[in-house]
Amino acid sequence: MNFSEEVKTTLWDLIDGMALNKSNYVVHPSKDFSRKKKWDFSTLMKFIISMESQSLKNELHKYFGYTTKCSTNASFNQRRAQISPDAFKDLFFLLHHTITITLIFTKDIL
Repeated sequence: MNFSEEVKTTLWDLIDGMALNKSNYVVHPSKDFSRKKKWDFSTLMKFIISMESQSLKNELHKYFGYTTKCSTNASFNQRRAQISPDAFKDLFFLLHHTITITLIFTKDIL
């Protein structure tokens, strides 16, 4: 596995770990992401991070495979508003820390 694949795998694992404690990363811990919908916490975080420079509608179609079951812009925006901005800050701090520790112990140089 090359370095970029390792970083992506680490990032996805960190998001999955955050989803286990999502109440620390949402605006209203008692109600946000409490019901099962298309946009669970980890799916939404991964989608936001993997977005490119296309319109939101195009990104949604690409992510959901150009099917009729594609989520709407409104559903995305409503779910996105439930995530605290600190969630991304914490995620990138954790990623940086994890990658730094990995590089120290494997003695790899970027």
